Amino acid sequence: VKCCSFTETDEPAGTYDLIISEDSFLHAGKYRADCLKEAARLLKPGGFMVFTDPMEADDADKAKLQPIYNRIHLEDMGSVAFYKEAAKQAGLEFKEFDPMVHQLRTHYATVREVLQTKYDHLINVDGISKSYVDNMIQGLTYWVDGADKGLLNYGIFTFQKPQITLQDLKESLEKTVRMAEHLSKST
Repeated sequence: VKCCSFTETDEPAGTYDLIISEDSFLHAGKYRADCLKEAARLLKPGGFMVFTDPMEADDADKAKLQPIYNRIHLEDMGSVAFYKEAAKQAGLEFKEFDPMVHQLRTHYATVREVLQTKYDHLINVDGISKSYVDNMIQGLTYWVDGADKGLLNYGIFTFQKPQITLQDLKESLEKTVRMAEHLSKST
């Protein structure tokens, strides 16, 4: 495990067969597309990028998502369409999206339920401030309501770096031209 920037890992290009990210790109904000560019750079040809991310639905009314944006201190979230296009621009091929918004809803609803069940204990015994617990419950309610209203999406993406990329072809062609130039000078 290495802690580093999503967008500049300082790892050599073409190093990994598989890159996995769980629920992280959401937090990269305006740099989400750069995360995919870096992943594409790090993948070996034929390698896979697999990730999950809480997202807004492609057709979501952004005004209705504002309470969630405010809660997570972001201006927006990614979407299926966004990630497909960003991955394409990074040179990755879309393979699959397995939608699981029900899991997002279940997760936030369960955490909210636990907080509500343990509410008095958290405040009176554990010493957590009432306002903190109330804000957590309200924030979780935004996520549950967003899922119920079809404003959110969640699932597993799979992208693949092509066996031969345009960059690979370009580099190969440049090497061939340099070799031809060198051979023509020596004859």
